[in-house]
Amino acid sequence: MKRWMRLAVVVGASLIAVAVMGLYTVSDIMMQRRDHPALPTIHASTGPTAVARGERLARLYGCTGCHADTLQGQEWQTDFLTGRLYTANLTRAMPHYSDAELARAIREGVKPDGSALWGMPSESWIATTDAEMADLLAWLRTHPPKGESTPTPTLGPLSRLKLVLGHMKSSHGYVVESRALPSFDAGPQFARGRHLAATVCSECHRSNLKGDPGWTPDLTIAAAYDRPLFIRLMRTGIGMDGKEHGLMTEVSRDRLVHFTDQEIAELHAYLTARAERMP
Repeated sequence: MKRWMRLAVVVGASLIAVAVMGLYTVSDIMMQRRDHPALPTIHASTGPTAVARGERLARLYGCTGCHADTLQGQEWQTDFLTGRLYTANLTRAMPHYSDAELARAIREGVKPDGSALWGMPSESWIATTDAEMADLLAWLRTHPPKGESTPTPTLGPLSRLKLVLGHMKSSHGYVVESRALPSFDAGPQFARGRHLAATVCSECHRSNLKGDPGWTPDLTIAAAYDRPLFIRLMRTGIGMDGKEHGLMTEVSRDRLVHFTDQEIAELHAYLTARAERMP
């Protein structure tokens, strides 16, 4: 009996080893994929207000939240099962990118050689205009190289399994998915609000603004807020119940506070119209 038990343990361990090797082989092949979206014709803006406009966008869109105020990156997630993810030290990376390549990396989630970025929410940048991107580049280019480059991201076994099963994608993979799921078009009079939702709200609530079940709600919820309560939510993160709401509160106080009053009004108008008109 002991002999058979030992044999079973050896066979089981061998099967697990083969499965793990297969998982790493297949996921490595998937991770080595190269994509080469067309380079945009974009150059950093010039002029006395370009950098200020770019900085506001950077804070509103979350550049400084992920890459830190210094843009030198930070540890984002590190554990055996999911892997090691640091946000990049952009001050060290950017000198190796032309303006067009940097714009493509931000909006498409690929490096100059076509290799994938991981964890970069490029899907929330696909609706940014060339003018907005040019302003952002103007501000980014004001940061000279400083600090050390952050470690290269690695995927642990759980992340690799999710990748193979299609439950996880590279940044470019999420871009492709998001382009197929645009937000509801409530009409030209709400175009500006729709643009704000697509570029700011989509990172948490997905490109179609229907949310991520179990994490973020469909933004039809915004129709329950009148204008004053919606303004308070954007400025302070306090919901209609008078309470803080976790990530939403954090994002409001760090990022959404950079909305202008006009932008808040346009966003609220669009989200209300979306809730009323969407099939």
